[in-house]
Amino acid sequence: RVQTIISMRHRAKKHEYDNVFRDLVYYAECGTRLTWMTKQRKSGNAPLLRCMNHFHNAEECRHNHFVYYEDLYAEVLARIKALSGQIDSGKLLKQLEKQRLKRAKKDKLASERTKIHKRLEALTKVIKRLYEDYASDMVSMKDYQLLLKEYNREQKKLNDRLTVIGTRLNGTKDRESVEKLKAVLDEYFDRDVLTPTLLVKLIERIEVGHIVKNGVNHEQEITIYYRFIGEAE
Repeated sequence: RVQTIISMRHRAKKHEYDNVFRDLVYYAECGTRLTWMTKQRKSGNAPLLRCMNHFHNAEECRHNHFVYYEDLYAEVLARIKALSGQIDSGKLLKQLEKQRLKRAKKDKLASERTKIHKRLEALTKVIKRLYEDYASDMVSMKDYQLLLKEYNREQKKLNDRLTVIGTRLNGTKDRESVEKLKAVLDEYFDRDVLTPTLLVKLIERIEVGHIVKNGVNHEQEITIYYRFIGEAE
C-alpha cells in the first residue's frame, strides 16, 4: 500500500487532470482495471475511465464499458460522506453486526448455540414435570433432589457454553473495524475533496458496471469495497 501511494505521488502526469482513482477502479463484468482517457464533447475534453478488454477480448468482455470521471468522483464522494455519517450515528456498526449474524447462522458455533437453547427449553419442561411428580407423591424427595441436582448441573454447563459461544460471536471485531475506518476519515477526509492517499487507505477496490438503459434513464452500478469491512450497504 505504501508503494502504491508513493507511485501515485511521483508518477508523471499525461493530462491536466489528477486521477485520484488510479489503480482502484475495475470493470465488474471482466475484472479488468479501467484505463484513463478523454472523450471529445461539445463542452471540451471529458475525462473517463474505460475497459479496454472489450476491444481485445469481446467474448470475455461483451460491453463497451466506460464511466465519466466526474460522475464517478461525485458518486464516490457522496458514498464516503454517507459512510462517515453512518459511522457517527452508529448505523454502520449495526449493519456490520447484522451482516455478521447472518454469516454466523452458517457457522458451527451458531448451530451449536441453537441446539443448546433447545436443550435448555427441554430441561425447563423436564424440571417442571419433575416438580409436579414430586408434588403428587409420584417421586420421592431423595429422587427429586438427586434428579434436580443433575438437571441443574447440566443447565449450568450449557449456560457456561453459551457464554463462550457468545463471546466468540460478539461484535468486538466489528467495532475495531469501524474505529479504523473512522481514524482514516478523521485524518484524511476533507469532506469535499478526494485525494489518492485517502482512497488508498480507505478503499480496496471500486467495481463499476456497464450502463443499462431503463426507459429514459441510464443506470450504472458502482460497488465500493472498503478496507476493514468490505462492501457497505
